[in-house]
Amino acid sequence: MGPFRASALVLIASLNLMSTASETRAQDDVVVLPPVVLTSEGEVSDSYVAETSRAATKTATPLVETPQAISVVTEAELETRQVQSVGAAIRYNSGVLGDYWGGADLRYDKTLIRGFDSAQYLNGLKLSKGRFAGLGRPEPFGLERIEVLKGPSSVLYGQNAPGGLVNLVSKKPTSETIREINTSVGTFGRRQGSFDFGGEIDAEGKFQYRLVGLARDSGTQTDHGRDNRQYLAPSLRWTPTSDTTFTLLGSYLREDLGNQVNVLPPVGTLTSASFGKIPTSFYAGEPSFDNFIRTSRSIGYEFEHHFDDVWTVRQNLRFDRQDADYRYVSYSGAALAGTTMSRKRSFVDQSLESFAVDNQAEAEFETGRVSHDLMVGLDYRYIDSAFRFGTAAASSLDIENPVYGTPVSMPPTTRSEKTDQHQTGFYLQDQMRLGRWAFTLGGRYDVVSSSTRNRLTNTVVDQDDEKFTWRAGVVYLAENGLAPYASYSTSFEPTPGSDFAGEAFKPTTGEQFEIGLKYQPVGFDGFVTLSAYELTQQNVTTTDPVNTRFDVQTGETRVRGIELEGVAALSDSLNVKASYTYMDGKVTQSNDYLGNVPAQIPDHVASLWGDYTFPDGGPLAGLEIGAGVRYVGERFGDAANRMDLTATTLVDASLRYDFENLSPDFAGLSLRVNASNLFDKTYVGQCASTRYCQYGGRRTVSASLGFQW
Repeated sequence: MGPFRASALVLIASLNLMSTASETRAQDDVVVLPPVVLTSEGEVSDSYVAETSRAATKTATPLVETPQAISVVTEAELETRQVQSVGAAIRYNSGVLGDYWGGADLRYDKTLIRGFDSAQYLNGLKLSKGRFAGLGRPEPFGLERIEVLKGPSSVLYGQNAPGGLVNLVSKKPTSETIREINTSVGTFGRRQGSFDFGGEIDAEGKFQYRLVGLARDSGTQTDHGRDNRQYLAPSLRWTPTSDTTFTLLGSYLREDLGNQVNVLPPVGTLTSASFGKIPTSFYAGEPSFDNFIRTSRSIGYEFEHHFDDVWTVRQNLRFDRQDADYRYVSYSGAALAGTTMSRKRSFVDQSLESFAVDNQAEAEFETGRVSHDLMVGLDYRYIDSAFRFGTAAASSLDIENPVYGTPVSMPPTTRSEKTDQHQTGFYLQDQMRLGRWAFTLGGRYDVVSSSTRNRLTNTVVDQDDEKFTWRAGVVYLAENGLAPYASYSTSFEPTPGSDFAGEAFKPTTGEQFEIGLKYQPVGFDGFVTLSAYELTQQNVTTTDPVNTRFDVQTGETRVRGIELEGVAALSDSLNVKASYTYMDGKVTQSNDYLGNVPAQIPDHVASLWGDYTFPDGGPLAGLEIGAGVRYVGERFGDAANRMDLTATTLVDASLRYDFENLSPDFAGLSLRVNASNLFDKTYVGQCASTRYCQYGGRRTVSASLGFQW
């Protein structure tokens, strides 16, 4: 009850404070921006172009006024591309490598932002991740938009990697009536059904609901692989007055993935073996033993109340529970003996519970000619995780003539841990406007404590960290839609473990200098961002030069980059999205990899997507076609820079047809066909070390028949 009581007290204190606030004065000198229709998360739009995002400031701030590079994937883009993962959804954004493992490993959404692994948030609250099997893959059909924040974001969100974060916004109740059902089939025996219902419950519209669901049964490009899931997300919104909303959000996701450890040796994938290349369909496991069931459940709410023209309070709260039962046989990492592959058997038994609450008080007022949007917040997060892991040798397998069915017993437990972590953060942010100048200044203080018990040795390691982070930025809003900006921001992230002397590691810290130019054209729907940055992470662990089995925190990594991203609705029929990224990554301090390029960072990344809807009245009326090309440049797969991954160019495509154009009797019926890696290019997606590599995703095609009424 502690977290609930604390959040309630903060809310009550905010109510008492705001009841005494004075009303705002009229603003004499204000910049008039294009109007947008706002919900709790941003604007309602059927365009590829977003104009606002709450993720960067936790306020409804136009993107052009935010001194930070932000990419938004709108609901219109998600629907057109019919993406199957969050990583796939953000592939066409600059500075991002979505599904950088290649997309064939369905266990995780692995995303790099500006060269660093990024965390995922759902509706502004962090999605907790456990070890091994606990990273999860949220269902994209349940999302209405995805926001990518680039650069350190600890000032509002606490502990995070310096590259940025991905905020997922779930589908929520609306006043608009939504009735949609879909059925689809695709490659690898894919069969899927989904539905989306929503609208007003009562005549006055005070109660609204949304119910989103999906069920899938599918194989994968790997023999004996599975990609089965069941998803259900109910939500209910109560609006007792025009100033108050309360939205209850729930979700359930069950994944049945079989064995997704499709790691293979570099010889036979990255380079040819004596027998050639290992097929991408090769299965290194044991069908009778392998199993991966992961279940994720959540319940929470979003509360918002406007007291007057000055004060607004919000409280967002969520409880998550995840359980994973995972056992598998996989390649051991030893060198091949001819065509024979050595294997190991492993298991993961994991449970994770987390509670998060974010209390916000926002005040809009003026001091002289300066208008303020002041945000005061207090958030708290608690994680209780436990896992057991075991591994041992298993029988070998002939790659050219695999014979399955060897009995496999569960390996002994080799690792068992239980971890409790508490994070409390207090933050303050002021967004100031003076004429055409927009300033953002924020600071945050975090206290993080964790306790990890080794259940095999019954020993406990406690770790306590405190950190202040801050950011400052300025934007100039020119009349022609140009907005040059500059910003500085910092981050921190606790580092588990200890050195040879038993001293707990300090958090890694990050800092970024960024300058850029945003352009929101007048006269058509579009948005362009050009940014340049230098991002540095300190306190990185590196090998202890004396006690080489341990680490010390003397490492540093620096990434410099340039990003260009543009999205536009050039007409009612044509959408275009393009991006280019240049990254220069370097290990600037290290005891073992000094001067190397960090793993997985390519020097160049580029993409282009476009779709066109044929106008009414013509012979192709109702037809929409789309295509995209993605390029990822050369990169290293390992920290030692011994594994060279070649540049990859992939093509995607989409097609949609509305049958209403054949007959009014078919109104609401549509067909979608989507393809990823259209030309079925075979490539290595990633190499985790000098021993393990993974193939990227082969061609996938799905055809979906949908009906809306």
